[in-house]
Amino acid sequence: MSNGIWVFIAIVALAVFAAKAHALNQADNLPHPGYAEGQEWEYRTRPGEEASTLIILKIEDVDGLGTAYHVSVENVKIANPHTETGIQTRMFHVPLDKTALDASVTALKDEQVTIPDYEEGYQAWADQNGGLFNAPVADILTMVEKTVSPQ
Repeated sequence: MSNGIWVFIAIVALAVFAAKAHALNQADNLPHPGYAEGQEWEYRTRPGEEASTLIILKIEDVDGLGTAYHVSVENVKIANPHTETGIQTRMFHVPLDKTALDASVTALKDEQVTIPDYEEGYQAWADQNGGLFNAPVADILTMVEKTVSPQ
């Protein structure tokens, strides 16, 4: 074969390789690979809250913040003197970045559940140009508990 043919084959091979690499990079840059609204996940809980789960409420790209994963955390036991019973059992709206979500979830429990009401908390977050938590959910719950129920 002539050198021209080998150059042509090399260029075609590089083009195919580049196209596949670009496609893989595009897949890595998807705003929420593996996560979807309505999923219920088991996560690394605090001791005594092993039945707690989180539900992905909304996934969105937010200017200046990146991808926001809005979750509710169900079946928690947060000491909160501002509630009737003194125990808060749900965090209605927790905005996370992907690092926090990845560090928290352990197993997909259900592919699609009913999304609980979260609009009030979400709207307050949006109105205040809120940020995203980058810590594991269990650490966030402890921080919230220390804030609402200082000892």
